[in-house]
Amino acid sequence: MNCAISQSETDELQDSKNECPATHESEASDRKSLLSRSLISLTDQVVVSGCTFLTMYLVSGKCSQAEVGAFALAATVVNFIRTVQERAIAAPYIAFAFKPGFDRSSFRGSSFVHQGIFALVVAVLAALVLLTEWEYGFSSSTLALTASLTFAIPLLIFRDQIRAISAANFEFVPQLVLDLAIAGILFGGLFGLAWIERFSIASVYVVMGTSCLIPSLIWLWLHRQILQIDHSKIASDWRHNWLYSRWLVGARVLGILGYLVVPWMVTFFMGKAATGVFAVCSSLVGISLMFLTGMNNFLQPRTIREFHRSGVVGLRVSLFESIAIVSGVLTVITIVLALRGNEVLGMLFGASYGTYGHIAFLLSLSTLSVSFSIMFGNGLAALGNSRSYFWGEFACCVVSVTSAVVLIPLWGLSGAAQALILGGLASSVVTGLTLARAISLVNHVNTGSSVNHPAEMNESKP
Repeated sequence: MNCAISQSETDELQDSKNECPATHESEASDRKSLLSRSLISLTDQVVVSGCTFLTMYLVSGKCSQAEVGAFALAATVVNFIRTVQERAIAAPYIAFAFKPGFDRSSFRGSSFVHQGIFALVVAVLAALVLLTEWEYGFSSSTLALTASLTFAIPLLIFRDQIRAISAANFEFVPQLVLDLAIAGILFGGLFGLAWIERFSIASVYVVMGTSCLIPSLIWLWLHRQILQIDHSKIASDWRHNWLYSRWLVGARVLGILGYLVVPWMVTFFMGKAATGVFAVCSSLVGISLMFLTGMNNFLQPRTIREFHRSGVVGLRVSLFESIAIVSGVLTVITIVLALRGNEVLGMLFGASYGTYGHIAFLLSLSTLSVSFSIMFGNGLAALGNSRSYFWGEFACCVVSVTSAVVLIPLWGLSGAAQALILGGLASSVVTGLTLARAISLVNHVNTGSSVNHPAEMNESKP
């Protein structure tokens, strides 16, 4: 592999930097901008995660524990589809946004076409499920929930794609405005449902989807100039992206499988009411997930950019800073939940949930354990090494699911949370070792080269 960057490639890289104002900054000013940009990104994630938390808060107040459990099980389906979309369509855009040789406008346009096709496929499959349920005489509440998901999921993943593109372009302020608008519509709709006494888990999902529609269309209209659809590139961009993302899709499906399957296993062993308790504790731990996701919205594209700018040295510095920030804050949150989890749950969700603080603590610990894997995964994304990312997620799936089979019958909800902790630890260890090996290979290839990072690290070319 030739590790030297040609002059034309250097010019192309400079052109791609011109699209992102952050790349004009000096290293010193970039350090100063880290705080401000991360704060904006975190504020945006506060809005997004706050919507999730407050929605669960309203559902838990208006519905029984069994209904809360059904709402949480439906959420696992939604999250699975959103994960596939994020890995198959959003992740390639983020990974290649700063790569030399890309026509970024047409690449954005292709990504939205891919998104539209994916959303259509999801809607058709959901409609087929709905028809099957109607044919076999499922209850009206189940039919209503499936119908609401058929409507809501395409709109939710459309909003997710917009957020991914905004994050890759470091456009956190427009992203924040979008999410504030969605939050306003969402809570206006939810409180309206409560006011007219039409609150149900099916109607909640309808409002969630509706809240994304108009703000997302407005964003699309305002950004139409940067979305150039080149019909001749739609298929080739898809093939290029799939060569990269197929491993990410498989890896993330396995990685999230434990988090999606464990609630169903709780339902199987303990019933929907226990699943409702588990979901409420998970929503409280959403504080940790909010911080992790919000910071990573900024840290992932920053890590990728720093690798393209400064090579392995920049990659290591960015990863060290990311791990220090994320693990430090998550540790504080975990300690607070260990000391005051019962009081917080009882105050927010009522006395019936006030004895499960230890579950919230364990779930927060699971978030901390998996956060290292996410940061290491950013390094693999920067290296374009999507195939190696598979093994950490595979370890997470195997360890969490097999542990849950043993621990839930023994220790109930505590066993379910401990299974997620073990899965997160397994993922972090395997992903960390994989990243260390990948970096050592890059260093070996670059030995004797005048440039510290390869011009072409990805598995395929555009």
